Amino acid sequence: MNWTEWADWFCYGKWEKSGFIGSKVQWRYDKDRIRHELATNLHRCRHCPHLNASLPEAVLRHLPDVVVPGTDKNWDYHQTYEEVPGAIKIVRKEQSEGFTFSDEFWADGVRPKGLSALADILAKAFHDAGIDPELVRMLTK
Repeated sequence: MNWTEWADWFCYGKWEKSGFIGSKVQWRYDKDRIRHELATNLHRCRHCPHLNASLPEAVLRHLPDVVVPGTDKNWDYHQTYEEVPGAIKIVRKEQSEGFTFSDEFWADGVRPKGLSALADILAKAFHDAGIDPELVRMLTK
């Protein structure tokens, strides 16, 4: 499964209210759905002698259960400009050259900002699966 900001599996989950009086939102991954998608995609490769069957489960274990895009520097909102079931409306106030403007969009999941979140997850998963951690550094260059 791709680690790109437009990958659909980053939208497998739901928004939950959090914080004091439910004033913030957080994204909770549906790891069962992601696990099923991984199993379905890896089924055709199940006899490959190079497939480490414990690695996908280790990656899922280290994928965060909950992401708060407004406060986590490695994650942002997955934007869509039309309302879809389960999406929340986000209004961002931004300043540029003395002007303030609003950016409004619907968020139906989260997306990674760069590869640092992937590197952290893979480093822990590779350690659990007994794979050389030096490979993580080579993969995320």
